[in-house]
Formats: sequence, C-alpha cells, structure tokens
Amino acid sequence: MIGPLAGAGARLLLATAALAAGSPTLHAARVQDDDATAPVLPRGSEGPLANNAFLPVVAGEDRIAAELRAGDEALERARREATAGNERDAERRRVEAFEAWRETLAASDAFASIWSDGDGARRLTTGLFHALAGRLARLTDEERAQWSTRFFAPSQAALARARASIDTAALARVAWEFPGTDAAVTATVLLADLDAERGRRASALAWLERASDAVELQSRDASTARAAIDARRDALRAATNAGPAPEAWRTATELSAASGPIEIPNELALFSNRRARPLDPSEGARPGLVFYRSGPGGRVAVQTWDRVLLYSVAADSKLEAVGRFDPPALLSFDIEFDPFESMRAPGWPFLPLADDGDLILVHGRSSHGRGNALLRVRPADGRGLSLVSGAAPSATLEWAVVGAMLVRPNAPATAIPELADLVDLEYQPGPVLSGDHVVAQAREEGGETRAWLVAFDRATGAFAWKLLIATGSDLVPDLGRGSAGAPRLSAEPLAARDGLVFAGTNLGIGALVESLDGRPVWSVRTRRRAVDDAGWLPSRPLFGAEAVLWGPFDSDRLYALRPTPVDATASGTSAAPRLPIFAGPVRSRGESTALVSGPRAAGDALTAVVQGRSGRERTVSVRGAPGSARLDALYLGPDEDFRGRGLASDERVLCSTNRGVYLFDRTRDLYLADYAALAGADPKTSGGDVYADASTVIVLGRDGLWSFRAR
Repeated sequence: MIGPLAGAGARLLLATAALAAGSPTLHAARVQDDDATAPVLPRGSEGPLANNAFLPVVAGEDRIAAELRAGDEALERARREATAGNERDAERRRVEAFEAWRETLAASDAFASIWSDGDGARRLTTGLFHALAGRLARLTDEERAQWSTRFFAPSQAALARARASIDTAALARVAWEFPGTDAAVTATVLLADLDAERGRRASALAWLERASDAVELQSRDASTARAAIDARRDALRAATNAGPAPEAWRTATELSAASGPIEIPNELALFSNRRARPLDPSEGARPGLVFYRSGPGGRVAVQTWDRVLLYSVAADSKLEAVGRFDPPALLSFDIEFDPFESMRAPGWPFLPLADDGDLILVHGRSSHGRGNALLRVRPADGRGLSLVSGAAPSATLEWAVVGAMLVRPNAPATAIPELADLVDLEYQPGPVLSGDHVVAQAREEGGETRAWLVAFDRATGAFAWKLLIATGSDLVPDLGRGSAGAPRLSAEPLAARDGLVFAGTNLGIGALVESLDGRPVWSVRTRRRAVDDAGWLPSRPLFGAEAVLWGPFDSDRLYALRPTPVDATASGTSAAPRLPIFAGPVRSRGESTALVSGPRAAGDALTAVVQGRSGRERTVSVRGAPGSARLDALYLGPDEDFRGRGLASDERVLCSTNRGVYLFDRTRDLYLADYAALAGADPKTSGGDVYADASTVIVLGRDGLWSFRAR
C-alpha cells in the first residue's frame, strides 16, 4: 500500500513507489493557470450559441406576457399614486394589476412556461407559476393583504368544491390559481394528507414544502399554519428509514484488490477488441452497474445490452456471480437492442437504478414500430442460483412501460392514453428516482426530435405526468444520402435532488422541473459545439445545493446553473443580457474531457474535479473560477488513458485508467493516496467507470469488472 504523503519531495518518492508496485510511469504535476489557452468568458456571454432548438412555451404566450406586463405597469402606477397620496386611485390600479396577473394562471395549466429574458434573445423560459410567485413575493404587506382580500371569496368557493369531492386535481388547481391565499395553503396541506394516507411519504413531504412556500406569500401572521405544516413534516420524517451508514470509500487511504478480472459476456466488446483502435468511452453500448443491496452481504447488478448479471459482495469485497436474467424474457413484448446501432457517440450507457432492493432499467431501443421498455424488476433472493437456461428465474417483473403500454404480471397490457399521441417513443438511458416517481427522458422522432420528461409511480408504474422540454436536432455529420438512415442518438442522463429533476437533452437545451407534478422551473438554450469538435463525456450532471454543474455532450462549454426559480422580471440589453440562473461565468471545456465532481464547500459553486489533459499529459484536475489556479494530480504514463468516468467524495477522487485505479486525496492538493493495478489488464480494453458502496470499489469495463477493498 502507498500511504498519503505530503510535500514536493514526497511526490517524487510516491511516483517511484508506484512504479515499483507495478503502475505505469508517473510524471510530476503542477499548479497552473486554468486553461491558459482558452479564453476567459464573461458572465452570460459564452460566444455564439449556434443553436436553433425550440423551447416550448405556453400557447398564447404573447398574450400572457402582455397581461403580466400590463399588471406590472398597473402596479407601478399604483405605487406612484400611493406616493402622491391618491389612495383611491392606487387601490384601483392594484386591483387592475392583480386581475391581470391572476388571469394568466386561470387561463393556463401547471405545465405553462413563458419567456423570461428581457433582451428578446428568447433563450430562457420560466414556469408561469414561478413567474407570478416571484411577483407576489416582492409585494409590500399592504399589497399582499389586498391580493388576499381580493381573491378570498372565489378561492374559498373553489376549495369547498374540491374538498366536497376529495378531488386531488381540483385541490391542485386551487393551489395553482390562488397563490398567496388561505385556500392555497389549505389545499396544499390537504394534498399532503391524502398522499400520507396512501403511504406516499415522499410526495406528502413535497406537498408540505409547497405549503411552506404558499405560507410565505401570505400577508398575515401564519404561525399557526407553519406549526401545522412542521408537525406533519416531523411525523413523516420520523417514519422514514434512517439514512445510509457512512461509506468507507469516501475517506479511504488504501485500496486492495479483491476480485477480477471477471468476464462479462459482451458481443460488442469482442467486436471492439478487433477494431484498429479501442472504443472511446463516449461510444457504443456501455454496461452499467448498481448496488441494489448495500452493506454486508450486498448485491450488485450489471446491465449489458442483452442481459442483467447479479453478484453478491462478500465482507472482503470479493464478487460472486449469483444469477442472471434477460429483460425481454420477462415481457410479452418483443424488445430488441442492436448494439451496432449505438456505436456513434454519445453511445448508449446502461444506467440501472436500485429502489428498495428492486432494479429499474431501460432496455432495448425503439425501431421499426417497436417501443423500448422502462421496467421495474425484483431480483431473486439467495445465493447459488443456476446460470443455465431453463433454471429458476433470477428475477420477476413488477411492472413495465413499453412505448405507450403499461405491463403488469398476470394482467393484460393496458394503453396509457396520455402517451398514445406520441410517435415512435423511446425511453432514454439514465432515469432517476425523485419522490414517489420514476422520471425518464423520452424521445419522439419525426422531422425533428422532441424531448419529453415522463414520470411514473415508482411502485405501480402508473402514469403520473409528461412535459415537453425541447424540440431540436442532434449534432450529426453530413453523411449525404446515407444520413437519413443514420441511427438516432441518445439524450443525456438525468440528475435529481430535493424534488427537482434536471434534464440535459443533447439538443442544445437544459431544463429544470419539479418531479412532484412536472411543473417547470426554467429551461435554457446553450452554446452548441461544431459537429466535428469533441464534447464532454456523457454523464449525469452534478446536482449540488447551489448549482447544477453541467458539461453538455453537444457543447464545448461548462455551465453552472442555479437550481432556483428565475426572476421573470429580470431585464437586460442585447449587449449585457441578464441571465439570473447562471451561478457564475460560462467556461470553456478546454482540456477537460469528463466531469467527476463538484464543489466541496458551500459558496463555491464553480469548483469542478475533471479528467482530461494538461498539454500532452493526461491527468485529474481541480478547476476553479476562470482566472484562478488549476491544480493537477500526477500525470499518467504515455500509454495510459482514462477508460470511463471517475467517482469523488468531498475528501477523495477515484479514477480508473486502462492499467489501474488511482485514489487521490482531495483535501491535500490531489496527492496520490494509493494506486491499485487492474489484474490481467489489456491496455486496449481494460478499465472503465468507477462505482463504490460502503468499503467496495468496482471498476466496470466493456467486458470485465474488478473489485477492490477500500480502507
């Protein structure tokens, strides 16, 4: 083992020790200016967007925007009248403003978005509800009181009708149409109570968060309402299982080999082995891994293009095969995946999810009128299951969504009416769990690609909501006559945090959405790179408390975006656009190839750990704000390269190359804490993505995996 060392001289000793232990030659790294060859871009000015993607807005957006502006202008006149002492005229103007504002909600639904960049560039939208809530939040106490009084009677009447029928849609409509009123608070709390009674604790907590937001818009003292909300929230949280135990890998100083290489049957890997060059990490169908049972006696699932392999994890982190299943065999539908149709970057990464011991998978691809599947599967329990065909099944189906059909065991498939009008729908890799929903991005192909977010109940698979987030086209080279038959590309994996889902579409648009009911927060068009230029390695965006750190595959820029509602009254000029969702300047990708981790400390939304280059050398780096110093770890050997995306905690960084695994100490300037070689490594095909749980670290490549024990 190589212990943590400090000091410039220690780096040389460390490199020598690593070489003696069987690692490739390591070169001394240095602190240098951040991407000195790339221009430092000012806030909100990342260069020409080269982006003609369409951001969906509500029908009649021009009329709605005009009504909002009319309300804004009426409120300004009211304030001038009040300052002049003309209270009667001021009150009349306030009523005019409030009626104009509320009319926009009454004429729209929860999926409505409007343009919110004041310079007319039309690259940023905000959810209509958040646009109005921002206006209410800026009212004075007197103005809020008049708003509440103005809509007291109609809001209470709507609430009474909804309560009488226990109509959840009607209750949600009350909260939508009458923000800042008692009725909105009551309706939202009732929705939380109804979900709590059904055992949907996550959704109940999300409704209570909305109730808290609704209270903040009220004019009067709301201590009683806050106390009631807090009591419900505390009761629900007390009934929730405790969080996971601390994971040893997050602070480890040593790695020891446990098992591997373990062969993964993979025809595509065999094909890539015969190629003149190895597949780039952004190409082809890439296996994915998830720990679906944590801790001692844990379980791991590896999804490949045609099957799912199950492994047990011993106390010493050794892996043992315990079963496998073929997802299409669990369905009555013909689901197929041709790995050769996904050779072009960004490929097709398999990214299974774990949920209470079950697996949630996207399997197959849509083609020739067939849909692919989003399915929930329960792996069989126990050890020693036979892997031969015809043996006891290693998994059972809980539910599946195939195109626009819902499939449940021992029941006929049923149509999902809300999806029936979507043509050639294909669920994309990288769904997320958020609240009580599974949220997936789905693509609808036609003259252009339409990107949707679709949510299903995580327990039953029942349809929850859908939202159109983008319309555009992929970045593909002009293949002449052959371009029409080129395989469709995939979207970026989703990211989720605190009831919000961020979607990068690979169509030049990113969108932030509330997972509770699909209510949009904002969406933005980004700069797109030239078709022949390199992009970021496709991976989930890094969703932190203060920013979503996002390197779009179809861009040559790095974005830090605030996961908060947009100030829809923001204005600017074409020379100095005001884009309040930007947490900092847009940065060039420069020499970076993959995002690994975001900031360690609050208030530092721009820090990123990346894999990439430093001139001719390959290294792991910490990038700060533009113009600040960039910290490089030790350089890799001349024939060594990254083969997938690394993993990081606040204290450590783990990265795999085609020869071994590196453990860097993030708290000590990326000093190398340890290195472990990949046994039996073939420099052309070995290495891959890094996964970790508790004390187990796993490297998953295209046709093999290795496990290590972290201490």
